[in-house]
Amino acid sequence: MVVSRKYLLLGLLYAFISMSCFGQTKRVFPDFGHWNTISVEYKMKNVELGLDQEWRIRDEYRRLNLFYTQPSVAYNIKKWFKSTLSYRFTQKLRNEDSFSYRHRFQWDIYLKEKIKEIGIGYRSRIQTEWIDLNVSELGNIPQWYWRHKIDLKYNGFKKWTPYLGIEFRYQIKDPLNEEYDLGWRRARFFVGVEYKINKHHRIDMFYLTQQEFEISTPNELYISGLQYTYTFKKKKDKE
Repeated sequence: MVVSRKYLLLGLLYAFISMSCFGQTKRVFPDFGHWNTISVEYKMKNVELGLDQEWRIRDEYRRLNLFYTQPSVAYNIKKWFKSTLSYRFTQKLRNEDSFSYRHRFQWDIYLKEKIKEIGIGYRSRIQTEWIDLNVSELGNIPQWYWRHKIDLKYNGFKKWTPYLGIEFRYQIKDPLNEEYDLGWRRARFFVGVEYKINKHHRIDMFYLTQQEFEISTPNELYISGLQYTYTFKKKKDKE
């Protein structure tokens, strides 16, 4: 079983890298931004509760883009298999300086394996989101996306964990862009490092690029990010 998981995750990584070579479109509208996240985790025996607060800036670091609040609950089915449900409330700034309000639900399945000091992880995410619910007719029709992410982590250091990864998003249904349904529409490539301050505090610093393809006006983003996480457990759990 261990061998099959190992080759499955490596095969997914190869497939994702291969996909990045296809469907390329001439890029327009390059942009730069920064993401900041504060997270709190509460870990029990097999259940994890989480709360994320994030705000993002873009337009070459000059303009607020959005901020969101996201509670979540995760269940550790096996050491190598976890399922997570989360809800995200987003306030996104429009060009005319008013806010768009969005409600998103996400279901993640996460698989992981370790080959010596290298950790391999795969996340499958189904997400649905309502944009400006009850404001317009299209606002009552949710978007549906299926996202696939795989990452590699090096666990050979005591406190530092460098990593890299790739994510692809498949558009199932988007009432605002129906002509692009049932196709791969976005890729993210990222590199970063986690620093464990102690058993409760850690920091994640990363850099990612986001590319859109097979659409008429694709965007290309270059994002730096910083995340602080505080973790605590029930006292009876072993550290």
